[in-house]
Amino acid sequence: MVTVACPQCGHEPTVDPRQKDIGWLKDQTGEPDDAIRGALNANDGHHLPALVDLRPGSDKAIGFYVRHARGWLEQWLLGDVRTLLWGVHERYWPPCAEERGLVNRYPPPGLDGRPMGGANYAAGILLCTAIEVLARYHTGDCRTDRPPKGCARYNAQRNVEELAAARLGPLADVVIAGWDSIRNGLSHTFATKPGASAGSSIWYHLDSRPEAVTHVCRSSKGSACVFVAVFELYESVRDAADAYFAQVSSDPDTLKGMLRAFEAAYGHAPTEVPGGARGQAAGRLMDKVASAPAFRVKDAQPLAKVPVPLSEFIDRHRW
Repeated sequence: MVTVACPQCGHEPTVDPRQKDIGWLKDQTGEPDDAIRGALNANDGHHLPALVDLRPGSDKAIGFYVRHARGWLEQWLLGDVRTLLWGVHERYWPPCAEERGLVNRYPPPGLDGRPMGGANYAAGILLCTAIEVLARYHTGDCRTDRPPKGCARYNAQRNVEELAAARLGPLADVVIAGWDSIRNGLSHTFATKPGASAGSSIWYHLDSRPEAVTHVCRSSKGSACVFVAVFELYESVRDAADAYFAQVSSDPDTLKGMLRAFEAAYGHAPTEVPGGARGQAAGRLMDKVASAPAFRVKDAQPLAKVPVPLSEFIDRHRW
């Protein structure tokens, strides 16, 4: 098995334990079962590799990484954004909306009768995550949150600033100033948090209506309000990703940076669960797995048949 040392820590990567599905690996690499099993048996779970006897730098190995790096961004993150935005649009403004008198009406209730939202927060946090992924590719950042002693830590804000300035055009200032307020605000304070400039507050609002435009206005008290049109932000990130991966195909340095960043972000070692309540809960889950192939969490009853086997789940999510 040929491996390439991680440029950050020098560790020689092996197969990530999350990819322990022989059929899937065989499909990706074209290698026989025995070779794949041998690689899996030798796995220590540290980094995503150039898989099973793939020569470092070979077209097959590079293609594997590029497909997964792009799929991670395009199909998982931006794909979910499209599901939200287009789903909300079709639900709120279907083709027959005007005939049915639904135009500009309050959105219809969900299947459980509860009111539905506009996906502003959900699409906003996914777009901020997609921006961070693309920013890491763009800078080739292979650092981690817990680097070896003497190494710099991963810095998402700096990566986002570099990406926005280079690739996000007219929305660059909105992303540079507001990415942290939207991303960390939604994640940690449960709403977008205000920024500040020269002693004045800057408030960020998300608007997922298709006709919305990103704009800035000033309140009577001197603070600024930035209304971020989610459709516009999505289109900007989508176009930046398309341009970036076109450059990956033609520029070796861009390709090397993307491979470094993707390997570092995706291939990290599993984190050992600490003690306390978190560790005890993890232990109880592991005990159940040890006693039955699968169990239903809701009532802790063993399942005679796994609803979606791992191999089938992976097969559904190939790109």
